[in-house]
Amino acid sequence: MKRENVVYGTWLLVILIFIFTVFVAYGVEQSNTLFIIEDKVNLKKTSNIKSEIVKELKFGEFVTLIEKSTNNMLYVETQDNKKGWIRQDDASYIPDNWKIVINIANVKFYIPDEKFTFLKSDKIVGGGTTGERYIENKLYNNNYFILVHHIFNSFEKEITKPINSYPEYTKVIVTKGNKKCLYLTGNVWDSGELFFELIQAGNNNDCYDIVVLVTKDTMETRTSAKKIVFSFEAE
Repeated sequence: MKRENVVYGTWLLVILIFIFTVFVAYGVEQSNTLFIIEDKVNLKKTSNIKSEIVKELKFGEFVTLIEKSTNNMLYVETQDNKKGWIRQDDASYIPDNWKIVINIANVKFYIPDEKFTFLKSDKIVGGGTTGERYIENKLYNNNYFILVHHIFNSFEKEITKPINSYPEYTKVIVTKGNKKCLYLTGNVWDSGELFFELIQAGNNNDCYDIVVLVTKDTMETRTSAKKIVFSFEAE
């Protein structure tokens, strides 16, 4: 995976780092547009999980949120005007108790209501495994290791690197609002850790990305990692 030598500290960088508990804000601003984050998701006729299947949804499709039930089911409408219910965990829906990260410049994203340590750097790093210049910030706890990059390279140039270098990874182009994104997932080649990544085009000739490594691999942390990634927005 790109920048893996930075992730695991094999490079010693002379940078100024501030270590503190991440400053966050409570209160979820839920988007009405949700992404399907699982491979095969059944759209149900009612909120009963055993009800009739309306259609099967695929990863990367987006749906419009209409209503949330009390049993963690979401009433949604598909792009082809089909309405039905899906599980909250099958979409990019952000749980009400999550927190928004607000102290990383130019990006925002949500994280679970857990304690994280935040390592911040404003220093531009040159080189790396893919040769680009970037700024890197890190958040981590016992469940996740999160990297956030501002990359001084165009989205079109940047996305060719992981595609060409790592053909074994799952890669999907998606659109969030008016911005193109590349979603990647797989296992880090040297550690075997599962990761999820989203690269998003910036407003200028640059891009941003978020990488979430699952350090405690459970169904819950995998689902949460995907929700973190799909909540990521470059402002």
